[in-house]
Amino acid sequence: MLGWREFVDGKWGPYLWKSYKAVYEEVLNAAAALRASGIGPGCKMGIYGANCPQWIVAMEACNAQSYIYVPLYDTLGPGAVNFILDHAEVDVVFVQDKKVKELLNPDCIHT
Repeated sequence: MLGWREFVDGKWGPYLWKSYKAVYEEVLNAAAALRASGIGPGCKMGIYGANCPQWIVAMEACNAQSYIYVPLYDTLGPGAVNFILDHAEVDVVFVQDKKVKELLNPDCIHT
């Protein structure tokens, strides 16, 4: 269902794939964790990360729990993520591990 390539030692590796069943199980696990945390339907969930399998899993977990997902685009320039968070009134944000470093940059996001 979902494929990606890893960049290792300056070269793109072969495609790696996740089956529909594996993705479905990840979505169910993420959705169950969200539900267990007490987040109710209609909550606005930000998704901050590059296009990747984890982004799709987060989006589908939101769909499974009737959350509203809000893509957070940092490609629109500094401050774009903060602008989106403020205007969409996002309650919770999924953050890709590779994006955590950017969140620590004070020019990117001001809370």
